[in-house]
Amino acid sequence: MTRNGRSCRRGDNMNERDRLYELFDDYLNAIEFDIYYDEESECYRLQDLQGVYLGDIDQDEFYSLWDVVDRLDTYTSDYYECDLREEIYTHTGKIPEYGEWSELVEIARNTLPPCYWHEIDVFDFVCNEACRDDITLEGFMEWRDKYLMEWRDKYLNEKQTKEKCSAVAKCMGCKYLYDKDKYGRPMSWCTFHNVSTKGDYI
Repeated sequence: MTRNGRSCRRGDNMNERDRLYELFDDYLNAIEFDIYYDEESECYRLQDLQGVYLGDIDQDEFYSLWDVVDRLDTYTSDYYECDLREEIYTHTGKIPEYGEWSELVEIARNTLPPCYWHEIDVFDFVCNEACRDDITLEGFMEWRDKYLMEWRDKYLNEKQTKEKCSAVAKCMGCKYLYDKDKYGRPMSWCTFHNVSTKGDYI
């Protein structure tokens, strides 16, 4: 179960729908499932990344995001409900009393420290947001494709820059790729970008 702080994978400026799609993505990752579109059957299907496929879940057809979350309620209970309940007991010495999952969300928010906030956000999404009509499986797949493209472009740009800096470092005879100037900038980066190590552009 993720216990890192609030996820900001796309930064603080993401809109509300992007934020919800990210929470759904984190939910699937946590319970080790993926989703894909079956063109032959014209529906969405789940892939159990652990290869267990309890209840032949891989044969189920899904047409809405809520259908997926509803079908995975057993995993939600195992990965989120039970975990948060145990953490609340650890922090307070009391077993939380609640009827609906949404009540457990509020108890957790008022009890657990910031390192649990993202986990609570995901659980809150499952309880209160996944049934919204304006978030769809189609929209989620489009969001994920866009995110993966952005990540790939960022990765490739960083990789190419590092490769160029590495070549420059060899030419400069730097002992390390990231030998730094007095401003804390990598010497190879300064040379590659034609920047004086005195802080002035050449």
